[in-house]
Amino acid sequence: MIKFFRRIRLSLLSQNKFSKYLIYAIGEIILVVIGILIALQINNWNESKQLKKIERKYLLELKSNLKVDLKDINHSISFTKEKMKSTQIVLEYLDGEETYQDTLQRHFGNISISLHFTPQTSAIEGIKTAEGINIIQNDSLRKSISYSYDYLYKHIMYIEKEDEHRFQYTILRPALNNNLKINHRSLEAEPIDVNNIKNNQNFRNVVSSNLWYKKFLLYQYKSQFRTVSKLVQLIEDELEEETE
Repeated sequence: MIKFFRRIRLSLLSQNKFSKYLIYAIGEIILVVIGILIALQINNWNESKQLKKIERKYLLELKSNLKVDLKDINHSISFTKEKMKSTQIVLEYLDGEETYQDTLQRHFGNISISLHFTPQTSAIEGIKTAEGINIIQNDSLRKSISYSYDYLYKHIMYIEKEDEHRFQYTILRPALNNNLKINHRSLEAEPIDVNNIKNNQNFRNVVSSNLWYKKFLLYQYKSQFRTVSKLVQLIEDELEEETE
């Protein structure tokens, strides 16, 4: 092809057709530029296609991680509701006229039990280490991912490990240890002094505070579940758009 163009240029020069040669040369330059632009466009398209492939891989991994998290959060919700119910039953016993029953041992034992949320982070860590969060091209999706991992998850874990943990070990457990015989194997407990525990206002206040903490945690878990569910839906929508 290059030799063909060269023969045309030489033919025009040999015939002293300089104006035609000049027009032809300009046209040839334009064709070369167009060829380069097409090549660049094809290269950009290939790079974009490759980035989309990488993004899809990470989105699938994120979706998998988040679905595991949703199961854990749902468990936290059920777990917290159960402990709240036991705490409420203990409070009703302390405030009521009913005599002590052995069935209360499970509820007394449930008062101090707590758990900690541990998110699945392999996908988000892989993104941040290898490509960076900007590999996610959808702005709203990228912001939702950053919010969930950089704020929401950290917020929940801080509440569990700092606020509730501090309450558990500085207030709740000392009160339980002073007033209950705890069977750590069966996770049940019973009052050391059945006759006097109803008159122990400090113990009742601590149990009531524990119920408040459980309600606060339940609210946080439910909010977390809604946010993560929406994020999973956003990822699924994005994956569907990429396949269209």
